[in-house]
Amino acid sequence: MMNRNQKLALLGMALAPLIGLGLGCESKGPAERAGENLDRSVENARDALDPRGPGEKAGEALDRAADKAVHDAGDAAHDAGDALDRAADKVDRSVNP
Repeated sequence: MMNRNQKLALLGMALAPLIGLGLGCESKGPAERAGENLDRSVENARDALDPRGPGEKAGEALDRAADKAVHDAGDAAHDAGDALDRAADKVDRSVNP
């Protein structure tokens, strides 16, 4: 039978990779949003001077969708890491009152 410290160590080893997924995933700040708006403005100006074909438009739409999916996955991993931190704290409090 495992003692308390062994159980906590096992829990920590199991949760560590999941918590690590959430590191570095923060909400977009004002500078990042401003940069994205600037990028869109430049794209719109470029399109006015040299219109893109349907294939290029579709490719860029796919790129934006992929970027959003990656960002959303990072946010989900961050949220999961936070939830695991709270769960680990709860386990620790119940084991070490």
